[in-house]
Amino acid sequence: TFETTVTGLFFEEIPDLDDDFAKDAGAESLDALRDKIAGEIGADLKKKREAEIERNIIDVLLQRNTFAVPPSMIESFAQERARNLIQFWRMQGLPEARAIEFLQQNWQGINQQAEMEVKRHLALEALALQERIEVTDDELSEAIVERIKEQGESAGKLYERPDMREALLADLTSKKT
Repeated sequence: TFETTVTGLFFEEIPDLDDDFAKDAGAESLDALRDKIAGEIGADLKKKREAEIERNIIDVLLQRNTFAVPPSMIESFAQERARNLIQFWRMQGLPEARAIEFLQQNWQGINQQAEMEVKRHLALEALALQERIEVTDDELSEAIVERIKEQGESAGKLYERPDMREALLADLTSKKT
């Protein structure tokens, strides 16, 4: 047997789902909050559907147009992916040695994924050139302003770097393609 002493009783109080709650959440009314949430969910689903359609189109494009990818590009992409994964896992509390071990066990899959990503990038780049799809300076500036709104002023400093501007330009071109 054992003995215990209760020193306090705690419980979580759930607020009423009403207009006051909605106002605390930044909406004018409960109906407005519901509409806002429904709109956000709808926009998220639309983005996911569009991304899936884009992936399917690119997969068909790659199936119909086979080409070899320079091993150095695959290796570079795989190394970058590995660095990002290790950083992510370390932020999650996984020891670096365990993260590296996991990468080594899954290196073949990472390389295959890297090859597909490089092929997608090269195919979209070639298609953009063929179709003369370009991102204007205004579109690039708008995208940077949007990222600053989403991520804060520190993002503005990032996009002062030429490599970050080039990466964003490539991403925008890919999306336009």
